[in-house]
Amino acid sequence: MKKLFLSFVALGNLLLAQTVVINQPVSSMPLDYVSSYSYNPSQKGIFTADDFELTSISTIKKITIFGKGDSNFLSNLQGFTVHLIPEQNSLPMGIPFKTYTGGYFSLAYPTNSKLVITDLGNDVFKVELNNIDTYGICQNKPIGKYWLSVAGLVNANSNFFAQANWYSFSSSQNSFNNAVFVDPDDLTFSANTTWKPISTQVSNMNSLAFIIETADNLGTKEIKNTPDFFISNDKNLLTITELIGNNFKECEIFDMSGKKLGQYKNKIIDISYLNSSIYVLKVVNKNGKFNTFKFKK
Repeated sequence: MKKLFLSFVALGNLLLAQTVVINQPVSSMPLDYVSSYSYNPSQKGIFTADDFELTSISTIKKITIFGKGDSNFLSNLQGFTVHLIPEQNSLPMGIPFKTYTGGYFSLAYPTNSKLVITDLGNDVFKVELNNIDTYGICQNKPIGKYWLSVAGLVNANSNFFAQANWYSFSSSQNSFNNAVFVDPDDLTFSANTTWKPISTQVSNMNSLAFIIETADNLGTKEIKNTPDFFISNDKNLLTITELIGNNFKECEIFDMSGKKLGQYKNKIIDISYLNSSIYVLKVVNKNGKFNTFKFKK
């Protein structure tokens, strides 16, 4: 089982957007993702968490996360659970459904209109948790650091091999502590029953992709830790999936020496002409800004 857990690494890259409240530079990294799910009603599961900071008393109005679903993900999905856990000694102060008793909320799928799931193609999903300021744990949060833990809630009849689980995307923006995970019931037989860095299981994965929108006396703010694109490489095709907005203009492919090999106006690119090697993809948006990714053919 541990070998299976270690294999949750995708063929592609994530590009990270710049933050508003947590302001970090744009960067790129190999796309990684890690399982984050809970069985209903047993509440057993694997939970991930990443930290953020509120610099004023705030009410959280919306959370957006990004990830990948197994082939049977939507047919087995019953909703998402959200924990907002205060920080203690640079870690979440407890484990969801176990040692943390500060409350949580769940949004049922597909009956709760606050939960909006958008299929972006290539098994990539954007999950929006809207108007959540009605939940007590989101209201008037004191200044301080917190850990966000969001898990897909799947049918109790599912299991680790049922192709029904949710995997949270990574982000290379990391303002504070490294993202962590916990398997409190040891479902993976890996003895990860306390919070541990995700990077111990998926190398280079130190942060999770998310957006938190808050409202305080200064207006609406966003805490961003989120990608712009998902890049997948399927043999002879390179596919660019936009996660936020419709901002793609064009892209170019270069070899590692900097020689331009092609320029494209579409988001599905035939790379059958490339030899087996490492290449750079330059993606230009409608504002003229560009970001780069490495990919392997």
